[in-house]
Amino acid sequence: MKVRKFPHGLVLDREAFAWAAGLFEGEGCFTGQQIGRFYYPKAFLVMTDFETVVRFQEVMGFGNFVSRRARQEGHKDQLEWNACSFEDFQQTVCSLWPWLGERRRLKAVVLNEVIPAGHTEKIKHFVVLLRAVNVACDLDGQIRA
Repeated sequence: MKVRKFPHGLVLDREAFAWAAGLFEGEGCFTGQQIGRFYYPKAFLVMTDFETVVRFQEVMGFGNFVSRRARQEGHKDQLEWNACSFEDFQQTVCSLWPWLGERRRLKAVVLNEVIPAGHTEKIKHFVVLLRAVNVACDLDGQIRA
């Protein structure tokens, strides 16, 4: 196990981040969130296994929790971890980058390019770019020209 210690007690464990990236690939999402006239990047992961979401947050070292009640009988409550500020979004991308698939990487790059401008004029371009990313990638994550 490769562990790197930093001042102030911060410890980074590459295996833990690799685990977190694998979980994020399966259960997480990079997207944008409109609030008023502005668009903000958002990374989130939602699961019914609360312990796994809590462990994900412990590995990342930041983020917020949102509890979602089951909307239908027979369904389970869900726990969402999210990183909604631009800084937390960037930290998520940087922390998971080495283990992310091409599609997630491309989506993160698009969000980093479009979102900082923030104004609604950019939203149409943002939506078109995200749709292009989704269309350009097949199910195994291979980028198509």
